[in-house]
Amino acid sequence: MARISGRHAALLMVDLINHFEFPGGEALLENAGSMVRPLLSLRRRAHAAGVPVIYANDNFDDWHSDSSLILKRCLRRGCRGARFTRSIAPQRRDYFVLKPANSGFYGTTLETMLRALEVEHLIIAGSVLKTAYCLPRTTRTCVGTSCTFRRTAWHLSARATPSARSNRCG
Repeated sequence: MARISGRHAALLMVDLINHFEFPGGEALLENAGSMVRPLLSLRRRAHAAGVPVIYANDNFDDWHSDSSLILKRCLRRGCRGARFTRSIAPQRRDYFVLKPANSGFYGTTLETMLRALEVEHLIIAGSVLKTAYCLPRTTRTCVGTSCTFRRTAWHLSARATPSARSNRCG
């Protein structure tokens, strides 16, 4: 796993808040449990190192929504993904950005936030449960930002098999 240092680093958690209420969601939820432990470990290490943690999450095509409404929807009683969402939900000190498309950068405030936090090293973590596009797309589009990224690493967890890849960015 990537070494986490607080100096000019951030951890980006992509598409982890989910209601799983869509065709095939129940089957995907069965695989999601294996992601929780490694992702929470990564988040704990980031917090301990003073690294900001940023959640970039799908807005589920709800254009009137915000982060608290997305969380509320995914945590409501009877929601298929409530238990999973509760286990991985952002903490008060974490940041949250809603994304309208496949990239955490496209159409969001993420790049501005990273610049304000003086981020140079971005660790991208998340799920490939519903779409396999958002993590790679977020990683690829970080190259085109005005931020100075020296290294981007992404941690993928799918089908109970975590793996890690590094991608030079910028």
